[in-house]
Amino acid sequence: RLPCENQETPLFYACSHGEPACAIRLFEAGAALGASSDVMALSIAAGLIKSMLVMAGTPFVAPLIGLNNPRSAMIYRGLMGTTSGVAGGLAATDERLVPYGAMTATFYTGLGALLGPSVIFVAIRAIMG
Repeated sequence: RLPCENQETPLFYACSHGEPACAIRLFEAGAALGASSDVMALSIAAGLIKSMLVMAGTPFVAPLIGLNNPRSAMIYRGLMGTTSGVAGGLAATDERLVPYGAMTATFYTGLGALLGPSVIFVAIRAIMG
């Protein structure tokens, strides 16, 4: 089963892995929020293009920015904001760095899953009184 097929999997986690079925779940969430299908399609396309640009560009910029150690790989993933793009780019640059780029993604997902709902709740509570 894909992570998206599990109803207990958070949407942002499931869709960050790039499975095609996740796009359907993303459209469902967008519809629930009132977003049009055009906006959702544009959002998915922008994410795909960003991933491809990062994936293709990483091997070229790696020597220029010193992307040759685990620390720089984690920082690079944090700055780029795309797990699949950085993983592909790091694999083409130096495959030993791929797990370090993924480590930052795991941290972001966990942080978002833990803090996201709480921060949104507190913000809405402050606004609504």
